[in-house]
Amino acid sequence: MILTRKTAIVSDSTTAVKDAEELLLEIENLRELLHSTFEHLGMNSPILLVKSQQLDELLNSYNVLLKQRNDIIQT
Repeated sequence: MILTRKTAIVSDSTTAVKDAEELLLEIENLRELLHSTFEHLGMNSPILLVKSQQLDELLNSYNVLLKQRNDIIQT
């Protein structure tokens, strides 16, 4: 089987979509946990701050992944 640049791009895009889906699930789960933590422990909870920072990291990772995907598509 001969791999072409187009095949590599499709493969990279498929991987990016799977990674994006996994990240979105993690983001949604953490978002729900963040809301629950807020309801039970309040706004000043140190746990809330940690969860919020974790959510920020996931969102940043998702944005990087989207940028990489868009860069692959544009080439």
